[in-house]
Amino acid sequence: MKYPHNQTTITTTTLLLLLLTTLTPLTAATPNLSSTILKIDPSTSTCSTKGECRTASQAASHLLPSFQRHGVECKQEAACLTALILFETDHLRYQHNVFPGRVGQGTANMQMCGFNVEYASSDPELKTCFPDVVPQGAQPSEDQCRRALKCILERDDKSFDTPAWFLKNKCDKPLVRRKLREGGIAGCAAYLKECVGVDGSDSQRAAVNGMAYKAFGVTEATACVPLDEQQQQQQHPKC
Repeated sequence: MKYPHNQTTITTTTLLLLLLTTLTPLTAATPNLSSTILKIDPSTSTCSTKGECRTASQAASHLLPSFQRHGVECKQEAACLTALILFETDHLRYQHNVFPGRVGQGTANMQMCGFNVEYASSDPELKTCFPDVVPQGAQPSEDQCRRALKCILERDDKSFDTPAWFLKNKCDKPLVRRKLREGGIAGCAAYLKECVGVDGSDSQRAAVNGMAYKAFGVTEATACVPLDEQQQQQQHPKC
């Protein structure tokens, strides 16, 4: 048999490729979220100020794992949450309420104190920093509001985790969730109004939403477009 060593090399290479494909994490199959954020908001390429400001690359590195952890499977959901973050943080510059300065309001989706206290008290990794047990329905004190937010903001992986956490745990409206997953920009407006409690049709929000949906390629979508591109290829294989 001629050149037996070549066959061995080919076989070994094939096995290595199969192994690497099997072990490739989900993030390798997802779109480049950093570049997508930059398409929506080019100003997020750098931070001109220190402190709470984060770049698109920094934000994306925490958002993708959070989306996976909380079941954000459709590009429409990711587009809506990304737009919400960019709007609420004023281009990723702030992670606490600057004006009018509500105590305890903050994180990447600028959620209110009560949600931050619930998030902090339910996260095992934040127990040391925020050991308080706040009964469900109880009103947190201003001190608890401040401390809970401080604990969350000390870790970017937590601050950028709250948008998807809120979607998963605080939007108990199946029809709204379905419209967000399967529809276009109108689904995002409905989510913002019915679950977040803000005007999803506000012209400034609508403009950011529109840019986000365009960047994610789901402006006219009528069904869930998988955030995982491998899954999308399996559902719609090329001829």
